Amino acid sequence: MRFRTIFCAVLCAVVFSFASFSQSDSEQKGIRFSVVLEGAFYPSSERLHSAEPHFSMLDGFYNRVEGRALFSAAYKIPIVLGSHWLLKDSSVTVLAGAELTPLTIAPFIRADFSPLPFLVFSAGVSGGSGWAISSLYGIAALDEESRTYEPFTAFSAWYYDVWASALFQFDLGAIVKGDWTHVLFLAGYKVIYKGVSGVSWHEVWKWQNSGNKVNGLQYEASVIIGYQLPFAVHRIGVITDLFGNYDSDDYGKFGDSYKGDFVTVKISPFVQVVVSKKDEISIAAQVANRRAFDEEYPGVNEEVFLHFASYEWFFNRIGARWTHIF
Repeated sequence: MRFRTIFCAVLCAVVFSFASFSQSDSEQKGIRFSVVLEGAFYPSSERLHSAEPHFSMLDGFYNRVEGRALFSAAYKIPIVLGSHWLLKDSSVTVLAGAELTPLTIAPFIRADFSPLPFLVFSAGVSGGSGWAISSLYGIAALDEESRTYEPFTAFSAWYYDVWASALFQFDLGAIVKGDWTHVLFLAGYKVIYKGVSGVSWHEVWKWQNSGNKVNGLQYEASVIIGYQLPFAVHRIGVITDLFGNYDSDDYGKFGDSYKGDFVTVKISPFVQVVVSKKDEISIAAQVANRRAFDEEYPGVNEEVFLHFASYEWFFNRIGARWTHIF
């Protein structure tokens, strides 16, 4: 089950580096073990066909729920690049772990190099496989003739991704001292190749029950604007994520009609609460866009056969994330 954005992402460089603003992270010694539990609730919204950008209203309370658990161990290695105060805290952090959902398991490893307090370069790789539970598929390929997804048996096909990213982060409180001066800004860009083994080039596949994907080079860009408070309600802010395929031809014959290089935008106001020195809870709501088509929407399995018409905005989800550091 797919779970992306601030909390996923989190599965992602931006969220991990955002934690670097905390005092506890900067004082990390030895190996740090952590567990993250994430969940999201998706209401149902209309799928309209219109040639103009529009907003789709909710048409039902419930569409689906998603969840995952992340288990990881991180080791921070100080790197001496110089005696200047900008260089004295340079470091490399190596993080390894696994993501587990009801449908998939995916080990991962990443490394973060921070030569300056405001700059982080990262790279990583992950891979995994999945299984089917009833009509929910961890990993599957689209049968174009029947227009249905055919699931792979567990560990007969593999999802993988390889990525590199750069992150700029700024805290006004580092320049203007005080409890009320922590205005936060982060901007990150990631280049990532995603694929599934056992499928042909341009073949459409599904991972974590999220379909209409193809092998190819993609990008993810994120901007976070936030404010840090000297209370248990520790941070508030807004995250904007943009992602998509660089080349519409990754979708082969569907590239032009489906608009394979469609840019997905997700906007997520969030609040982060510090429960204890080792526990944090984050909550976010999310508005996103998606493709709208010329035709009546028949269902997600037939989406790539439709013709792109415009952008449709909708309320996507409410998500929560609990992080515990051992």
